[in-house]
Amino acid sequence: MTLRSSEGQLAGGDRNWKWVDEETKKKIQQESKDDGEFWISFKDFYHQFGEVTICLLGPDFDGDGVSDKIGHMEMMRGEWILGHSAGGSRNNLPQFATNDQYLLSITEPDDFNHETDDAESEGKSNIVIALMQEHRRSKPNVKVKSFQIGFFIYKTEDTRHKLSVKHFRYHPDVGKTNCYVNFREVSGRFELEPGHYVIIPTTFLKDCPAHYMLRVFGEKKFSLKGYWCVIIHGDELFEDFWADVFWWCKWNGNTNRRRWHIVA
Repeated sequence: MTLRSSEGQLAGGDRNWKWVDEETKKKIQQESKDDGEFWISFKDFYHQFGEVTICLLGPDFDGDGVSDKIGHMEMMRGEWILGHSAGGSRNNLPQFATNDQYLLSITEPDDFNHETDDAESEGKSNIVIALMQEHRRSKPNVKVKSFQIGFFIYKTEDTRHKLSVKHFRYHPDVGKTNCYVNFREVSGRFELEPGHYVIIPTTFLKDCPAHYMLRVFGEKKFSLKGYWCVIIHGDELFEDFWADVFWWCKWNGNTNRRRWHIVA
């Protein structure tokens, strides 16, 4: 069914508006004009819609439903590569460990107001994490659905090494999306203490190749680094270097750069 602003109850000029007092009309900024916006009775809404998505123009750090000013934002682009970094969910930990990992470092907590903020929030940072997959449905002549996506957050003390299967087996996550869902974007708000964390974006099933974008928002400044695998001399694989090593390999004049290869 197609709903138009000029049709149905509470459409522009509909007689039912006379039962709505002027104060309420002013509060909801009701105007009778053909701009695509329309009002609908709850009864009609209940029968016509099965799902509601509420969007904010910016991140909501304190959970009050109002967009907050962005203090700092970091963005990373990545790719789930077939047979390499598309490991899927925690149902298979060895495969899960092959997913990309991103190091989030928080150095200071948010400002705390003893009069308005919850006591449990003192000493913590409100962080909003959003994971978006590429919009593949817009490609011409390609009928494809979005993948079920989500992400996990783990606390770490080691800022140089990639988290291993052993870590996932014996250490619980400190945050995650509620469930895997085939939305274009999933997000979550987390209260984290200053320290180091690893964010792992995944699809539910393994071997689901796609590009993605990871964004992190916070009130205070933080750092977000991507993980790189480096092959040295073509035969030795080191999986314990973060993104800053890539620049060292590239610019160090004493290194035979032709024998260093970035593989992820």
